[in-house]
Amino acid sequence: MKYDSTANRTWRPGWTEAELNVLRNNRTLSVKKLLPLLPGRTEKAVHHKRLKAKLRKCWLYNELEVLRTNTDKSSAELVPLLPGRARKVITMKRKELGWPYQSPPKTPKGKYTKHIQPKPPVSDRFWAR
Repeated sequence: MKYDSTANRTWRPGWTEAELNVLRNNRTLSVKKLLPLLPGRTEKAVHHKRLKAKLRKCWLYNELEVLRTNTDKSSAELVPLLPGRARKVITMKRKELGWPYQSPPKTPKGKYTKHIQPKPPVSDRFWAR
């Protein structure tokens, strides 16, 4: 007897053109904010459909301006200035555009001196007794 792989699957409706238009027109919204606009769709389904349709969140002009003018700030410092953008995404976009983080010059630290304890005299060592 052959196994019927479709027997255990639940029927899922296909994506309508109206739902796809919601995804296309709201690229800047997060998946959680899209859920009220797409009733009957799960977070996982919306996320997967966005990946499959290559509907990524585009970079806006003012976001690119923030990256260009703040080269002295780290990606972690830019996260509050760019809501909805992860630190790793900010770092990747900077590298792509050739605007990497320029760290401030290192300040010289004091000279390291190793504190060495002097060895006890030979007469105080346990084998010299």
